[in-house]
Amino acid sequence: MKLDELYGDVKYLLGGGILPLLGRSLAERADRAVIFQLQGEELYVIDAFGVETVPSVRGALSYLQRRALPFEDRWKRLDLDEEGRNLFPGDWRHLALLGEGEGGVAVLLERKPDDGMTALLSAADGLIRLWRRYDSIEGKERALAGLSYMLYAAKSAFPSIFEPFPPDEIAVFLTDVLRESFVPERLTLLGDDGRRLFQITGDEGPLPTRQGLFAARHLSPVPIPVDDAHSETLGEANLTALKAVYSVVLPLFCGERRFFYLLRWGNVVCSEAVLVLELMGGVTSKAMAINALHEEREGRIRELSEREFSLRALRQATLSLLRSDSAEALLEILLDVFSEITRSSRIAAVVFDPSAPGYLLWGERPQGPAVRLGRLLLSCPDPFDVGEAAFFCPVSSARPLLVSFGGEALAEEALLQGMERLLFLVDRGHLLGFLALSASTEGGRYGEEENLETLVAAAAVALNRCHLAGRLRREGKGRPEKK
Repeated sequence: MKLDELYGDVKYLLGGGILPLLGRSLAERADRAVIFQLQGEELYVIDAFGVETVPSVRGALSYLQRRALPFEDRWKRLDLDEEGRNLFPGDWRHLALLGEGEGGVAVLLERKPDDGMTALLSAADGLIRLWRRYDSIEGKERALAGLSYMLYAAKSAFPSIFEPFPPDEIAVFLTDVLRESFVPERLTLLGDDGRRLFQITGDEGPLPTRQGLFAARHLSPVPIPVDDAHSETLGEANLTALKAVYSVVLPLFCGERRFFYLLRWGNVVCSEAVLVLELMGGVTSKAMAINALHEEREGRIRELSEREFSLRALRQATLSLLRSDSAEALLEILLDVFSEITRSSRIAAVVFDPSAPGYLLWGERPQGPAVRLGRLLLSCPDPFDVGEAAFFCPVSSARPLLVSFGGEALAEEALLQGMERLLFLVDRGHLLGFLALSASTEGGRYGEEENLETLVAAAAVALNRCHLAGRLRREGKGRPEKK
């Protein structure tokens, strides 16, 4: 035999040509026969001769599974018992089982094989095993090639997954990785903010309801197949809604952030795809946790840095206030310091002046240098006794509070117009004045509340100290000099 002819024959046999060849060879030695082949969970009639009606294969697979499967490492003759003869009515008495596993062949015969038929069936059994082994190797090679590509895509993506990105960005990036690795027919990324499930990116699809996996408090990054076996895990309503659209669900979590990847496998997928998907999910979940810790650490470092800066500024401002030896100098510093710390576009100072005596609109500082006014608002011999008054008060509550102190005149409309907050300068239960602040130019709060409260208390102490120093100076000037 020439090599090219041999090659052609081998190629024909390994391409499945053994089955029609078996039918022709059997037709030369038997009057009639039926050839079945096992494919997955089904038994199919692939050839028959000498029969008017092909026997039904209903119930044949379960019969073979009980009596003969799995196939042995050589061909086997099975004599039909009463159940088998009822299953295959007529004169059928024997079954020849050829090959093994997926693609195994069963030949229905009416007579016991003679020596010639036995040799033919033995040769057919060997050729069928070679064909199926070759076919399985080719399938495994295709599966390994697909698995190799998936692992390569995962390996290429892992360095980027561990970059210091927020968890939400990592979740979206993984969507691109999954699309590239598995080439799914459908891919949808869902987010969960604790109140609702919503689509972040990917293909449009039904939103699951809050039950089963989608309501669980604790999640593991393990793929869950969308099939009847996992109806309890997914929830009956979710299985009904998702089964026709998706094949698997991959949950991921990072603290309170939860993500769900819904995939429908494409044509190119191997049985190990679920394992690769689980690997990607586990690694990504760890990366999210690490990045969340990194994000929290960076936030705390920024917070500590800002805290240190504000404490340094507070120390410098407090020292500046306490070093002032006159009320005039103190109030100028006071307007500058509070304008800088609160970033208010306008700030006004109302203080008690013992020399008036009464409360003066001492001055204000718009966006620019301080302006000295010195306008008397309310005459009174002593500062109001306010007890444990709050340091802060919104302008909307200012008038009732000042009226309760007896200082309704201090809440004049021109002074408080455009202001948002009052800072009361209270020392030893006495209202020494207040600062009226407009909105911060940066929006939001006026810096840290604790620092602002400390600075207000220091300003009140410094102002009282200046008043005492001024009174002592005045009393000293009024005394006659000693000779």
